[in-house]
Amino acid sequence: MSTNSLKCSIIFIGIWTLAINCTSVNSQCHGPKEFYQVLETDPAGTQIFNLPAPGGISWRYTLPKKGPIPIREYVNFVRDQDTYHMTLLKPLDLEELRDKYNFTDSLFTFMMHCNKPPRGEVTYTVITLVKPVNEYAPQFNMSSLNASVHETSKPVTVINLIDWASDKDQNTLNREIAAFNFVPPLNPLLGMRAYKGSVYILSGLDYESLPKDKKYLTVGVQVKDLGGKVGTANLTIHVLNADDLPPKFIYRGCPVPCGDVLYIAEFNANAKGTLTGIKPGPILAIDGDDLEATITYKIKQAPANVSGYVSMDPVTAEVTILKPLHSLQMPHIVFIIEAQENTVAKRTAQTSLMISVLMKASPSPLQPVVSYVLIVGAVLCFMASSSLSSSWSL
Repeated sequence: MSTNSLKCSIIFIGIWTLAINCTSVNSQCHGPKEFYQVLETDPAGTQIFNLPAPGGISWRYTLPKKGPIPIREYVNFVRDQDTYHMTLLKPLDLEELRDKYNFTDSLFTFMMHCNKPPRGEVTYTVITLVKPVNEYAPQFNMSSLNASVHETSKPVTVINLIDWASDKDQNTLNREIAAFNFVPPLNPLLGMRAYKGSVYILSGLDYESLPKDKKYLTVGVQVKDLGGKVGTANLTIHVLNADDLPPKFIYRGCPVPCGDVLYIAEFNANAKGTLTGIKPGPILAIDGDDLEATITYKIKQAPANVSGYVSMDPVTAEVTILKPLHSLQMPHIVFIIEAQENTVAKRTAQTSLMISVLMKASPSPLQPVVSYVLIVGAVLCFMASSSLSSSWSL
C-alpha cells in the first residue's frame, strides 16, 4: 500500500507575507497557481482563477482566519461541469473596504481544498493581490489655505502642505501623494521643498514696504499623485508686523515719506512761556512700525549753560521757555530731541530743534535769508560735532 507524499514550496508575497503551498505528489488534483491578481475596479463576473475537477474530484475553499470582510459577498466559487470558477460578485474596491470595514490590506488568502476519494483532501494556499487603481485626484482640505509669518523671521518654513492634502485612493504599496509644487505665476519671496510641500521664506520680509491694503503674499499651490492627477488651492501668507523700526519725526500734512525733519522756531529774548510757531510744524513722532505705540519725548542734549531755561513735556513734546533767554547771549540755541516708543524694545529716534533768539531791534529785510542760512549751517555743525549715530530722520 502506497502513501501520498507531499511537496511543499514557500511563497513570498511582498516583504512580510509568505505562504506555504503543499501538493500531493500522487494526487490527481491539479492545483492552482500560488498567486493571482485583480484590479480593484474589475467588475462583477471577472474570473480570478479556475480549477479543473475531472472524475470524482471536488473543491471547496476556506479562509485561514476570520477577517473583517464578508468575503462571500465579494467572490463566488461555483462548479460548471468539470471546472470550478472563482469569480467576483462585485469589485473589491479598496476604498470601500477601507471606509466600510477598516481594511487597509490588499492581499487575500484562500485555502483551496481538493478532495479525491478515497485519497483524502489536499490543501493549496492561494494569494490574491488586489491592485490599486488611481481613481481619484488628490485634493487640499480647503480651497484657500492660510498661514502667517513675522516680518523679522529668518528663512523659515511657513506651512507643510502635506498636512493639508489627502488622496482618497487606497494604496498600500506606496505613498499616493507624490509631490507638491507652485502654480505660476511664482512669488520670488517663496520657495518649496517638493516632497512635503514645505513652503518657506526665501528672503527677509518688510511689512512696511508692502502695500497698506495688502500685507500678505499669495501664490497657487498644487499637489500631484503617483498617477499624475493634480489638485490645487490658493495659499495666502499673512505678514505680521514686528517692532523692528524706530519712531519717525513728522509734521502734519507732510508728504509720505516725510524724509529728514528738522524743527526751527523763534522766541523773544525777554519772554517766557510756550514755544509756538515751530516750523515745519509742532514736534511730533509716530511709531515707525505702524503698531501705534505711544511716544515719550525728552531733550536729549543741549548747551550746558541752557540748563534750567527750557523744558519739554514728555507726552505732548510741548516746549516751554522757563526764563528769558537774553542773559545767555546766544542768537541761536540747538537742542537734540529724542523720541522713544513705549514698547519692550524701547527704540529711539533723534532730531534737532533750533530756537532763534529775537532781540529788541527790528530785523532788516535781508535778516530772514541770513538767519535761515545761519540756522542750517549751525544745525549741521552742531550735529557733526555731537557725533550722533546713524540717521537724524527717524
